[in-house]
Amino acid sequence: MITANTENEDKLKAFESGCDDFISKPFDQYELVARVKSLLRIKFLNDKVDEALAFAESVINTVREPLISLDQDLRVVTANHSFYETFKVTPETTIGQFIYDLGDRQWDIPKLRVLFEDILPNDTVFNDYEVEHEFQGIGRKTILLNARQIFRENIGSHIILLAMEDITERKLAEKKLQDKNTELERFTYTVSHDLKSPLMTIQTYAGMITQNLETGKYGRAQDDLKRIENATAKMTLLINDLLKLSQIGIMMNDPTPVDMNLLVMDCLAQLAGPLKQKLVEVVLQPHLPTLLGDSQRLTAVLQNLIENSIKYMGDQAAPRIEVGTRQEGEEIVFFVSDNGAGIDPLHHETIFGLFNKLDTKSQGSGVGLALVKRIVEVHGGRVWVESEGVGKGSTFCFTLTKSFCRSES
Repeated sequence: MITANTENEDKLKAFESGCDDFISKPFDQYELVARVKSLLRIKFLNDKVDEALAFAESVINTVREPLISLDQDLRVVTANHSFYETFKVTPETTIGQFIYDLGDRQWDIPKLRVLFEDILPNDTVFNDYEVEHEFQGIGRKTILLNARQIFRENIGSHIILLAMEDITERKLAEKKLQDKNTELERFTYTVSHDLKSPLMTIQTYAGMITQNLETGKYGRAQDDLKRIENATAKMTLLINDLLKLSQIGIMMNDPTPVDMNLLVMDCLAQLAGPLKQKLVEVVLQPHLPTLLGDSQRLTAVLQNLIENSIKYMGDQAAPRIEVGTRQEGEEIVFFVSDNGAGIDPLHHETIFGLFNKLDTKSQGSGVGLALVKRIVEVHGGRVWVESEGVGKGSTFCFTLTKSFCRSES
């Protein structure tokens, strides 16, 4: 600003109006040129700084992982869009806030305090610091933290850059893989063991048949053949059940509307013989929902559960099976309940394992409940058993995800 007025009169007004510099008349032309050049240089540098800041901000907001910066008092200076979206917060409730006070103190995590208060003061860099915590609005998450402590010489203070990676899905996938490997090891051992037994039977009695035929003991040879026949039948049953189990998740049918009333009635019709033989009263809850699901697989689930109830009815004088649903929150829980032999709570988890039979003398291969569990899990659901103990009956329950478990109008 160039003015003929006195410096004392207008200097304050000039700067309040947004002037970059002030010079009074009379002025030296060389001074004016020097000042203009200086201001142009300053503007050029400021534009470069603004450009760099805009570029840095755009890069930070492009990063998919949540990223925030904290001052030396652990108050939030900046945060990118991903941070706001991931943790369901706003800039108004974030910027300037103490890190531990964010989101109703959901960031007041003991392991995070260790990072900020014990580790970073000694190490300016920290990588892959894993934190598992329940976050408001998004549930339990496993977060991988990477921190950098940067000293800003111009103001003599530190700033902390904190990057976050949500590895919850990865951890779940790793857990599933570990479970599958464990299941595969158990599967390999059990199959080899269960197939070895009938094979040894066949081998033994085949040799005895040869001896009995050579010595003319034809009656014994026929008995030996019967034992071989039983062993091969056992192997056939086992192999067929294993084939069914292996196909779950590979050979799935497209979801179609399934009337659960008709499906249960069909299962009961197929099991009419054993039900009549044991005089079992069946109670079918009315108005079961119509679902979108794999009819063939759901039939296998219910038929296995009903057949299981018949098989383990025990010495119950008035055997009874009930099939129905109950509402638990937003979930529809299907159940098959009986007043039979019951199950010790110690075995509630293990009975769904492959070849796990509580009664080793019972018929079957021990694949049935493992098959049920596999089908339900492929549908995105879960299965469990409820029983107060031996002699107190059992209730087998399962759910399906909303994509399968929804009523048709």
